[in-house]
Amino acid sequence: MTFALFENTQSAAKLSSKIFYNAEKIISVYAISELQAALQELEQLRQDGYYLAGYIAYEALYAFHHKLPVPAIQAKVPLLQMSAFSSSRDFPSNQLTKVLEELGLAKIDSTAAIHFNYLEFAHSFTSYQQQFNQVYHHLAQGDSYQLNLTLPVQLESSSTDLLTLYYLLSRKHPVGYAAYLPFAPWSVLSISPELFFSKQGTKIRVRPMKGTIARSSDPLIDQQQREYLATDPKNRAENLIIVDLLRNDLAQFCQTGSVISEELFAIEDYSSVYQMTSSISATLKQDTPFAQILANLFPCGSISGAPKLRTLQLIEQIETEPRNIYCGTCGYITPDNDMSFNVAIRTLFAEAQTPQRLTMGVGGGITINSTALDEWNEMQHKLRFVRSYYQPDFKLVESLLYQNGQFHFLNAHLQRLNCSAQTLGFTLQVEQLAQELNSYISQSSMASSAAYKVRIELNHHGLWDFTHQYIPPLLSTKPLLTVAVAPQPIDSSHHLFRYKTTATNTRGLYTKLDAQLKPQGVDELIFINQNNILTESRFHNLIIKIAGELITTPVSEGLLPGIYREHLLTSGTLREEAITLELFHAADEIYLCNSVRGLIRCYTQ
Repeated sequence: MTFALFENTQSAAKLSSKIFYNAEKIISVYAISELQAALQELEQLRQDGYYLAGYIAYEALYAFHHKLPVPAIQAKVPLLQMSAFSSSRDFPSNQLTKVLEELGLAKIDSTAAIHFNYLEFAHSFTSYQQQFNQVYHHLAQGDSYQLNLTLPVQLESSSTDLLTLYYLLSRKHPVGYAAYLPFAPWSVLSISPELFFSKQGTKIRVRPMKGTIARSSDPLIDQQQREYLATDPKNRAENLIIVDLLRNDLAQFCQTGSVISEELFAIEDYSSVYQMTSSISATLKQDTPFAQILANLFPCGSISGAPKLRTLQLIEQIETEPRNIYCGTCGYITPDNDMSFNVAIRTLFAEAQTPQRLTMGVGGGITINSTALDEWNEMQHKLRFVRSYYQPDFKLVESLLYQNGQFHFLNAHLQRLNCSAQTLGFTLQVEQLAQELNSYISQSSMASSAAYKVRIELNHHGLWDFTHQYIPPLLSTKPLLTVAVAPQPIDSSHHLFRYKTTATNTRGLYTKLDAQLKPQGVDELIFINQNNILTESRFHNLIIKIAGELITTPVSEGLLPGIYREHLLTSGTLREEAITLELFHAADEIYLCNSVRGLIRCYTQ
């Protein structure tokens, strides 16, 4: 049964949470051209006495900012999805379990222990820094005063029970504007501390957040952090920029002279961070439609920047992935035209078909006084509400060739490991690891004239382990490997295929299938993916030579960006092209490669 839940878990005993149920109609829009008509239909449904509840995605902004070119690609996530409900109930959030059971809507397992076994940033710090530098250039040019730069984060839960996950997160990290929308095709779990706007009668109120600092388990340091945020000129200036922007937005459609800054630079306490928040109110007509409010306020200035239109244009140019529901808004409208909508930060969403795979976003406002490292660290703090549940069951791995007293491609391996740690949320002090790796080599009994494979394993907490294995001279090994294409395709869409790990569901799957499917007399299986593209073998990248050119399948098809593969690409001797079965069978030569063994000539059985 569809329902919509909006909670104030900060004041758990107050009658300040709402649930809407008995859905009569669902409005779902994917095209910008259809959005205005949908808003008109919602207005009519409100006038007919229905409660309206749901979400609006960030990309809906193109319907309200006509100077921005509308993207040609249709959205995967609805730009707007709201349901018209005939029933509503107010309740204190500490009674949620009881209310859901009384209404026959759902049950919550409050004793469950859910954890995330996979977390991936869309960018490493290095690639984030490149985008940060683009932002900083525009700030220096005066194109923007503040720009909110964001990136997506992928998560995978150990459970498919999204309601229980929402319950645990919203109770562990109490906020004023939590929302749970078990819709199809996308469900939304919003643990948002920020109000976009509320409207009661003729009074509209906005409460932008800008300025964040991490909390500490040490009470003295924690208090110092709070005091620092309250008085820091940089954070106060950032907050004031957004206050001025929202005052201007409100002045466009509210009664002249009614815009009031009720409170500036208030510090709000949350479980993992302190937030600086200001409050602004204004007066408008009681029957002001939702569409008019959106046209003047959406998206919230705290997750865009100032000046608004130019900054939205820059975000479109710099960010490479859609924000979708993140940075949009979740909320409700009552039949008497009262409204409450949050800013969809700290918000996760998942497709109904794969509820264990979730997406969210994280970001921060950048000004001329910002640094890339400070902003990156701030994003880590903002993610603590999910990272406290992060328990990956795999380790990161690097295998290096140590020969004649030196490592081959050492810097490339350490760079890849560091990049993997950053994007997968692992702790790593790469300089310290490099020092201890050298100490390991000096204390080992490895002969300086021999060749060894040195293996690094890194766990989530930043602890590493070194091992090594003797490699016999190539002349004493088989000069060619026999390969065969795996008899069945695998789904290589999971991003972990692009990392060297011990994960059993990705690279560990290769070992399992190799043992089950490899014909007798074959050394290595070449795996084929769901798109019928050949990807790689257990330990090697695949390369074929055809018409005098060496080609390898792009990483986007689900394979490891091998160090030796990258060396060949950088040198210009190799190019990327999807290797189909037809190309494979037409190849003049077949190779497998990695940084330990180099390029190995192969033949098919």
